[in-house]
Amino acid sequence: MSDAGTETPIRTDDPTVEDIPSAGTGEEPPQAPPTEPRSRRRPSPEATAGIVAGLILFIWCCWTYWPLPLHLGTMQAGPPGDGWSGTAIWRALATEHLNPFAAGTIKAFNAPEGMVVPYQVNIQQWPTTIFYYVAARVVGADAGQTLYMTTGYVLTAGSMGWFLRRFVVRDSWIAVVLGCALALQPLSAVKGPGHTAFVHLWPIVFTIGAVLIMRETPTVRKAIIAGLLAFLTVSWSGYHLLLGGTAYGIVLLGTLLIAAKGTRKLAFRNTMIAGATTLVGLGVLGVWLKIAGHGADPTQAVRQNPLDVLTVYGARLSEYLVPPSGSKVFGSVTEPFFATRMHGSNAWETSVYMGNLLVGLAITGFVVGVVLRRRAEAEPREWRRPLMSRGTIVVAGTVVMLVAIASSFPPSIYVGGVEIPMPSRAFHAVLTTWRVYSRFTLVAAIGMLIMAAIGLAWLAGSGRRRIAVLALATVLIPLDLAVNVGHSIATTPPQIAAKVRALPPGIMAQYPLERGEGDGFLPIYYQHIYGRPVVNGFDDQATESRDSLIADLSDPNTIGRLNALNVKYVMTTTRPISPGDPVPPIPKKMPKGYEVVAYGLYGGYEAWVYQVPEQDNDVFIAPGRSYSGVPSKQTGPAWAASTDSTILLDGDCTSLCDGTIQLGLTSFATPRTVTVEQDGKPVAVSVGAAPKVGPVTLTPGQTTTLSIHVRFSRTSTLEITSSGKALPITAVDPKSTDPRLFTVGITGTRWIAPGSTDVFPTSVN
Repeated sequence: MSDAGTETPIRTDDPTVEDIPSAGTGEEPPQAPPTEPRSRRRPSPEATAGIVAGLILFIWCCWTYWPLPLHLGTMQAGPPGDGWSGTAIWRALATEHLNPFAAGTIKAFNAPEGMVVPYQVNIQQWPTTIFYYVAARVVGADAGQTLYMTTGYVLTAGSMGWFLRRFVVRDSWIAVVLGCALALQPLSAVKGPGHTAFVHLWPIVFTIGAVLIMRETPTVRKAIIAGLLAFLTVSWSGYHLLLGGTAYGIVLLGTLLIAAKGTRKLAFRNTMIAGATTLVGLGVLGVWLKIAGHGADPTQAVRQNPLDVLTVYGARLSEYLVPPSGSKVFGSVTEPFFATRMHGSNAWETSVYMGNLLVGLAITGFVVGVVLRRRAEAEPREWRRPLMSRGTIVVAGTVVMLVAIASSFPPSIYVGGVEIPMPSRAFHAVLTTWRVYSRFTLVAAIGMLIMAAIGLAWLAGSGRRRIAVLALATVLIPLDLAVNVGHSIATTPPQIAAKVRALPPGIMAQYPLERGEGDGFLPIYYQHIYGRPVVNGFDDQATESRDSLIADLSDPNTIGRLNALNVKYVMTTTRPISPGDPVPPIPKKMPKGYEVVAYGLYGGYEAWVYQVPEQDNDVFIAPGRSYSGVPSKQTGPAWAASTDSTILLDGDCTSLCDGTIQLGLTSFATPRTVTVEQDGKPVAVSVGAAPKVGPVTLTPGQTTTLSIHVRFSRTSTLEITSSGKALPITAVDPKSTDPRLFTVGITGTRWIAPGSTDVFPTSVN
């Protein structure tokens, strides 16, 4: 980048020894001058800085979430949310002795079908999966969640402290203070209790460090180590694949360019080896995914996001400069600012503030490390000595920071009315998995802290000035970054749970029956206390659209639908989904037939458990995979977003459900042909004539009624495959801003028993 290509900086154990340029051709790594051996019991200065920074964050975690350290198995570091649901899933995987890396079904949730084991995600994030699963088996899922979060904070601070002391400055206290600053970044701090993977920034830091060490002494062993560390980094979580992979790519590309410019064949070769090692690891994961899924496409279970979502969850420049509403020092002042500028996101994802004090130090560091570098070489001073031979660090830190900030923005920004595309648009064109690009601020913070360390070292100087400057920085930087992160919450089961456990076996649905948001996660978290499968936990499952049809207990059709799902009990509570939300509509008086079998408290709220009245010959027909809603006279068809969609059949028939399914299909925007299979086998379809096995032609704007004879016991699935690709709404309405894609739509379904024209009322109209 800015170092001469023919020079190879050498690292020595003596922090007073300067980096020595190579006099060779670059074919062989130069040897460091001999140094006195260090005692094995005495850690290096960089290791000491890392240990101290990690210890400080460990104390911070204990202080912030006290008394959580004393109650690892009965408390969570924050209110109900993603952290609680993750704990419940890991507990269920361990309790049911399921392999998290193989296709399977968790019986505890999303009854009666069960929740699909997310083996695709678990394989991609194999290090995190191993940590959580082993912890759930050994110390319990709750304790595992806390240990994972605490480990992330400690290692992140420690790694950054080590990195800064190793590569950037010789002042250990600067390395400690700014190492802690990475772990205390507002976005990282608020993500700790829920999206815990985002406090694990240490793999990214160590990977960058490994590449720089490989550049110092380019050996094959160090190249392989760097590549393996990068593989670990991109495997840590789905977002580490994006965030860590981008940071690794930037540093690796810079190293490659330097090696090519200086004709250093050895460095060039080893940089290629590092990249190849990482790619081989990713290739192994790809093969693993195919084997685990028996050849199925692993991307089918991955959430796809339209481009407009990136605009919602993209960062804004003002959010980098204005302290978030959760700031302990400035929150009361800035809260109104963010209340009117949330752009559809939320307070957690907009907490991308990196600290104006640190930004100022980073600008100072850039000026010192780049603009004033030539002058510094002519007039050397003690504070400049560790910086001059590390020009690569100066440029690398700046490039990483700027690229990450640009990637965090929406797909397009407008300057003077001119549209400027951002990197997130290019990422989305390759893979639509990621939606919250504002999280790139975590990578930007790493680059910023590199520059801030240089700036702070220059400002501090030496002697009394150093003591005064570093004392101020030690106090002001944490205050500038401090945000409200909540507090530990006791996971004491509600009083009603013991009464539910005493009931005879049977599936239960807990109401309000909502997607897993806020307190909506509690039904699956307490499932092991209830001692029975629960309908809850259907979010992101193929049954999500179907289960929305049983959300209203006042609907008389719901009784039959619950019977079809073999649900024996329903629990109703007056608890809102999230604090401050209105209580969802729960019938003050249940429809006739429901019998109260238990009553108690659910926290500070009342709860009733009813036994569902029984009905016979119930068949429940509902949209399944790919459908984003249900058909109705008010909203029209339920549209499928892909060429493969399913219709779910649930029956509570006396013996075998034997009858005819009628459903209306319409094509979106263009003529299509569809074929229908039942549980993987072709079935005959009637369209106003004799049944036939084969494709049926659909015309846009017209509804074609299909009649399909089916036989099944408890559950069955109709698979509908359509020709053509999914098209955007703009294909029929150019003025539309709706980003969704459609193929075919369902306009109505009904069940007809043999020899009868009676239509069961649980059908969707």
